Amino acid sequence: MRKSMPSDYLWQNGDAPLGEIYTITFVRGLGDAETLERFSPDPLDIRRFSEDEVMARVEETQGCCDIIGVRRLAGWTVAYEYCGWEGARKELQRELSRDGGEAVTVCRHDYGHDRFSYSVDGEIVTSFDPMFPEDRWGTGPDRLLSHIAELGLDPDRAPGESVANRIAASLALAGRVSGVLVREDDLTWPMLGARITTHVPSDPAAPWRRGPRGGSGT
Repeated sequence: MRKSMPSDYLWQNGDAPLGEIYTITFVRGLGDAETLERFSPDPLDIRRFSEDEVMARVEETQGCCDIIGVRRLAGWTVAYEYCGWEGARKELQRELSRDGGEAVTVCRHDYGHDRFSYSVDGEIVTSFDPMFPEDRWGTGPDRLLSHIAELGLDPDRAPGESVANRIAASLALAGRVSGVLVREDDLTWPMLGARITTHVPSDPAAPWRRGPRGGSGT
């Protein structure tokens, strides 16, 4: 199998076609409907969504769309969020990969933090901001190190040196884990999807982040 390369994903550069904020999550071991169901603890209305419906929801939420679309590709389920980042949450990655599965997430957020995460059987193996690939965490932060370096996400780059095509490289890294090559047409609406009404609960705050008597810290 040919290794995915950043050049396979240069079509996503700039503002189009996916936009400045989106999340793509590759899921092994779950079908379309089950993948959508794990995005929420409550039952979901699963149906096909049109592009007009998604764009209308972006306007209603002021740019924080909560619609997830899914498509089966090469034996994996690929979940796509336009103007969304639910799949980038560690709690969601654990949900999608628990019970022996795998989940690989790439989040692009031009106004916040990008994210790459790889989880297996409910545990985050390695996660990092593609802008700072030297700062990785998880149960095996170096598991994908050879691919990370080969794809240009150089953890040993000179201080202040930027990471070129970091999202394209992150998508290529996800492709090397999953064996899935996503093309532009694969992420176009309409597609099967659901609107998230109840989010998977966040983990409790770490004790050192709580204020006196369990209150919120500053």
